[in-house]
Amino acid sequence: MRAPVTRRGTKTRERLLERGVQAFTRQGFHTVSVASICRAARVANGSFYQYFPDKLALFQALVERLRFTFTQTLRGARGIDETGRRLFDFFDEAGSLFQIYREAEFLAVPHPRRTFYDEAVGTLAAALDIDEGTAWGVFGALVMAGLHFGVWEGRSVPNAIRGEMIEVVARGIAAGRDSPWQDLTWPAPPPPGGDTAPVGKGEQTRRAIVATARRLFAGQGYPATHVAQITAAAGVGLGTFYGHFSGKRELLAHLTDSIREEMRVWVRAAAAGAADHPLEVERRMFLAFLGFIRRHGDVYRIVREAEFAEPDIGRRYYHGIHADRIAFLSRAQALGQVRTGNPSVQACYLMGVEALAGLRWVLWHEADHPPAGGLQATLRLIFHGLAAG
Repeated sequence: MRAPVTRRGTKTRERLLERGVQAFTRQGFHTVSVASICRAARVANGSFYQYFPDKLALFQALVERLRFTFTQTLRGARGIDETGRRLFDFFDEAGSLFQIYREAEFLAVPHPRRTFYDEAVGTLAAALDIDEGTAWGVFGALVMAGLHFGVWEGRSVPNAIRGEMIEVVARGIAAGRDSPWQDLTWPAPPPPGGDTAPVGKGEQTRRAIVATARRLFAGQGYPATHVAQITAAAGVGLGTFYGHFSGKRELLAHLTDSIREEMRVWVRAAAAGAADHPLEVERRMFLAFLGFIRRHGDVYRIVREAEFAEPDIGRRYYHGIHADRIAFLSRAQALGQVRTGNPSVQACYLMGVEALAGLRWVLWHEADHPPAGGLQATLRLIFHGLAAG
């Protein structure tokens, strides 16, 4: 691999990077080939290898571009208004790069913590003059808004939404000054059980296929798992498989739906008995979410990877959760316990703060157990935002 030494070479390399962004965004890393990138860039396959030894090297060059762009975007920013505006501009301009980068969690590249997140959060903490733990939550909230509009809806974050999200980050969701964030009592998981009614042989076979796919998708990844592997491990024939599912994609859709329902069961069990106290419900739901992915982190990978392997399925999963949170927040506003505002924006806020907490403390195994101080900082941010001090 060599750096381009001519203007023409620089343009060729840049064209390959641009077409790489488009291809990885639309199809995911595993599906894209060097040949398809070259065709889109109108570059001979041999010319590609003058600039990159392989597809992964091009991907890593895009990650480095993301890191540089983010750092430059926040350079000199101060305060949540200016910092938030710059971050939303960043997602408008580099949202595709960030979505590509998120797929790095599943690739043979340096860990996302080391290549982007730690530096990004540190930069954000300095801009807002806050502790790093709080900065993780703020970053998660703004990332979720950027993903929701810039990636999943394919449009810029509207100015009104930008202002509302910055307001939520600044003040949190709580209408009063209650302090439920101080209580770190973990809610109990739901009791084992479920549907124990006898099922026929056909349903038993279907469940065996689903359970096997769930294990394989979680263990080796969706792109690397083939239908033949699933049927062999489940002890069924290909014809039997296709009698239940049209293909691997339909099976993934079924799995993401079932995982979302399992998570619903966990958080509903945690919230039992507190329906008239939405802030207490939110505290329990946050801790229950962490408990769920700690117990089921292997299958949570399925959901994360669906965003890249089958974007429509990934979007449906997150939009379903978003709709649930909107319903919860609308009711909480009616009870006067959550600030009056756009429940869709508040839902994005909660999902973003909680999702990054789950990545940091559970999936990335930062600690055997989330530290009490970190949990309290996250809950304090959820309820009272940066105003909590």
